[in-house]
Amino acid sequence: MLLYQICECYSTREIQFGIIRHDGRQLLRELRQVDIELSTAKARHAKLANETLPVALLPNEILSTIFLLCHGNRVMFTRTLARPFEVVISHVSTHWRSVALATPLLWNTINLHVTNQSRSHALQRLSAHLKRSSQCLLDISLYLSVSDGIREVLYHLTPHVQRWFRVSISIERGSPEDIYAPFQPLSAPNMIHLSLCMGKWEDKPNAPRTEYPEICPPILVQGAPSLIFVRVAGKIVGNLSPPLSTTQTFHVDAWPKNLMSLAQFHSLLTALPCLVHLSLTGLSIQLPRDPLQTTVPISLPSLRSLRIRGNATPCYRLLSLLSLTHLESLLLQDIETFDSAVIPSLHTLILDSCDLSSVDLQNLFRSFPRVATLSIDSSTPEIYPLLTPDTGSPTNIPWPELRTISLRRIPRRDVAPFVNGCLHRLECGSPFRCVYLDRRSRIAVKEKELLHVLRELQPVENVDGHEPWPTGLGYEDSDDVWY
Repeated sequence: MLLYQICECYSTREIQFGIIRHDGRQLLRELRQVDIELSTAKARHAKLANETLPVALLPNEILSTIFLLCHGNRVMFTRTLARPFEVVISHVSTHWRSVALATPLLWNTINLHVTNQSRSHALQRLSAHLKRSSQCLLDISLYLSVSDGIREVLYHLTPHVQRWFRVSISIERGSPEDIYAPFQPLSAPNMIHLSLCMGKWEDKPNAPRTEYPEICPPILVQGAPSLIFVRVAGKIVGNLSPPLSTTQTFHVDAWPKNLMSLAQFHSLLTALPCLVHLSLTGLSIQLPRDPLQTTVPISLPSLRSLRIRGNATPCYRLLSLLSLTHLESLLLQDIETFDSAVIPSLHTLILDSCDLSSVDLQNLFRSFPRVATLSIDSSTPEIYPLLTPDTGSPTNIPWPELRTISLRRIPRRDVAPFVNGCLHRLECGSPFRCVYLDRRSRIAVKEKELLHVLRELQPVENVDGHEPWPTGLGYEDSDDVWY
């Protein structure tokens, strides 16, 4: 009897516990329902509150225009916003989201960094931008640092090739075949800018030299009639050939350990009949071993500005391969020696990190007698005595047409020689019309207490920031780097 009572009591308590657990689950469901209703009520209240704000009275067209103005100045938000501007404003309110999604020009700029961890999310963002940009022309910048799946990303772009306007693709690790497969059969009628970079340069002294393949496969074989800007960099050089018949600005950023034959160099440049601006970086050309063997210079009748960076091929040998009868501007960076035939048409010269001797600098004066604009930095202190005329021979003025000079990062020791040269040029009747100083140069001149003297001799202006190349490009070229 006692055992029966104990079992009956235990069963009763189990039933009571079951009822309590059921009631608890029911209360939790009701609590969740209350939370949902509360969130819905808050959202409705927020929507009603937003609709009473003055900004809500703006017509959608004006609000869309405001978004576009802010988006156009998106550099302002680079340091403060972790997410793109168009994504931020589309999450402010239902109204703003509807306006943002109905403004295709907010979504036609695609800037993505794709990694192994972010690939899925990046592809979703890419698809969203492609859809929301409707029929607008696309400004695409992709940096791919993935171990595989490169083609998957690029194949997302190919259905929209008719809308490509500016395309920049940098691939950290990969093969030229990853670009060749999706890009080879395409036609890009509206694209004006194409930048293809692959791999990172590593300076390994014992690494073997390799020759470029004899055949360079073409891409975009159906044509790109509007293409005026092309960059090939890293593994792309010598392995893929974009259409070049209309190209006006051409960048070759090569790896110094890769060798290009003279015939390949000649074939590359003769494929550019409209070339106006040429940049050669790290290009190693196999030159004739016989010093008496001469080569016919490559004719570049439309070329107006040239940039040479590095000593992979000596600058003076490289210049001897080109016919530069109409060259107007020359930028030399990290050059150690210089010589050239006389180019009387050149009027703008920029020297950046060029450790040139006094003899090399004298060759500059001889080769370019009509320089009118000069930009130099701290690497060429020997140039100041050469710029200073002899007051006893006022007719013998170095670079008599030089009127504008820009100084970058000059140290204090060079301030007095420069100011002295300015004074002598003024006394000889060939003063500078304007001197431009960057921040470090201004500090050096102020520390020597010669800024007021310099300003009495000629106008002095401030110039800061990186000068894009070529001048007048009209937009930021984020791939223009120097390893």
